[in-house]
Amino acid sequence: MGSFQRCLDYGGDKGQHIPAELAYEKIVYEVSRPDSPQIRDIGKVDIILLNHVLEHLPYFDEVFADLRACCHAETYLYVEVPLESFDVFHEHVNMFSPTSLKKLLTINGFNVIKSQVKIVDLITLKLYIVTGK
Repeated sequence: MGSFQRCLDYGGDKGQHIPAELAYEKIVYEVSRPDSPQIRDIGKVDIILLNHVLEHLPYFDEVFADLRACCHAETYLYVEVPLESFDVFHEHVNMFSPTSLKKLLTINGFNVIKSQVKIVDLITLKLYIVTGK
């Protein structure tokens, strides 16, 4: 992935995790902040980041519908979630295997073009890049 014109960081706090070189325009939608822009008012973006968000959401249909509304034919969706099990109690309401995450994205209208499991700081993370349409 190179540089993009418009980047949406969904659930990105204040946007501090968006690499400076990733996009010219950086838009942050934080679910817990009432001053976030309305997701459907953002318009089309070139890349959407979902870094450690899906494991906290109790529902997906509305979120994915909102995200699809921000996609054009060449939009990328980057999803990162922890690879974990139910053996440990914490605030995550969802846990994903590589297969279940791919199925969730596919059912919700995204085309998975690359996926991998990667170890980062002793935590196993799954990284997915998918097209938005």
